[in-house]
Amino acid sequence: MQEELFLQVLNMSFTGSVVILCVVLMRLLLRKAPKVFSYALWSVVLFRLVCPFSFESALSLLPVNSEPIPSDIVYAAMPQVHTGIGAADRVISSSLPGAVPYASINPLQIWVFLGSLLWLWGIAALLLYSIFSLIGLKRRLGTAVHDKENIYLCADIDTPFVMGVIRPKIYLPDSLSGTEKEYILLHEQTHIRRIDHVVKILSFFVLCIHWFNPLVWAAFFLSGRDMEMSCDEAVIKKLGNEVKKEYSSSLLALATGRRIVGGTPLAFGEGDTKGRIMNVLNYKKPAFRVLLVAFMAVIILGLGLMANPKVGENFTGAVYSVDEILYDAPQYSFTYTTDSAPQYNISADYVLFRKEISDQDWVMLGSLYKYPLTRQEQYRLFNPLNNKAHENLDKVKTIYRADLKDKNQTFILVMEQKNGDVLLAHGYDHSGSPHVRWLFRLNKAAEPEANEQANQPKPQGDTAFGTTNAEPVEKVQGHSTLKKT
Repeated sequence: MQEELFLQVLNMSFTGSVVILCVVLMRLLLRKAPKVFSYALWSVVLFRLVCPFSFESALSLLPVNSEPIPSDIVYAAMPQVHTGIGAADRVISSSLPGAVPYASINPLQIWVFLGSLLWLWGIAALLLYSIFSLIGLKRRLGTAVHDKENIYLCADIDTPFVMGVIRPKIYLPDSLSGTEKEYILLHEQTHIRRIDHVVKILSFFVLCIHWFNPLVWAAFFLSGRDMEMSCDEAVIKKLGNEVKKEYSSSLLALATGRRIVGGTPLAFGEGDTKGRIMNVLNYKKPAFRVLLVAFMAVIILGLGLMANPKVGENFTGAVYSVDEILYDAPQYSFTYTTDSAPQYNISADYVLFRKEISDQDWVMLGSLYKYPLTRQEQYRLFNPLNNKAHENLDKVKTIYRADLKDKNQTFILVMEQKNGDVLLAHGYDHSGSPHVRWLFRLNKAAEPEANEQANQPKPQGDTAFGTTNAEPVEKVQGHSTLKKT
């Protein structure tokens, strides 16, 4: 349970990181718009970091897979991650330790268990630090004097802040003049009216969960900055532009004060005084078209990043038979028919297996990773290129590759077409010029029970990844001919 929760948090943290980068970019584009729009965008980040699921939409703007780490990765024979970024998938997956035959526990299980312990210790350390900070702050508030309503004045603080959730209290330095007190009090009351004090506390607890992610720390402080600036703008909008100088002076009067630690739960103060003053002095009532464009941009980007990409039926976790042979390189003497062609098993963790008609056991060929190829690069793999192969290549949307690492440098391309059909190309790269020998159209034959074949392969031979020994190469009429033995 602990490890599964940790893996789920890693998935949310990865997706949240991508959304954070998108929001940071949008903040730059919205720098002329009121800060309330930038502040609103951080709600999408909060959603992604808290909610382990979302809705699917064809209009999703999320450029990656929302669940790159499979929940059962620790039990996979060859662990794979699927971020949607091919280069990252190859680097990360190649560094993950595979299962050890006949071992009682997989190495990755140990990694994940230790990682989950470190994650929990980090959460505990942050919470304890905040609790002690809160206790220390309450001691300093022992001399606070009630002013009116929920407002308190205290000589031992130098910066105003809000404390509490259900009945939040406003604490102000007793050194504020009458005008400064009016402006700062209105600012803090605006925070409470917008429920910013609750948002800040929730953000802190989300930060505790994702403490290991530096982008989440950046989002925590940037969102706090947008919160303060949008609140400043709300005050200026209410009082009018003529108070901008006086309001800025009140902020400057507090600039030398000790800032309340942003991570202290149930209390938060003000920060980035210089940036806030510059924003106040430059604030102008935006034109209607600016508001309209900013509003539409926030709505489109917000909904687009909240939605997961819509995907069709997954081609993994199934056994396939060869339904049609679309291409058979003419320079080879041996060929397959649909009756004699092998079966293929693509496990849920993207590991490819093959079973010849004469065999009883599945042979592990290797792990699949995304392998982008241009249309022309696909065409050059076929010599000569016939019409069937050409027509089917034009319909391919995603390509995955597995390398057998035998002496013929055999590679397998699994191609997913736009209509959901699956093609499999079997090729060689031993001569330095990769070419395809067969191109099959696959037909889903069965859904293996718990993918039993994939989880318990029986490797044959001594080549890498448990592949069969490479077929002998023989030169015939200037071509490399591979005989079936």
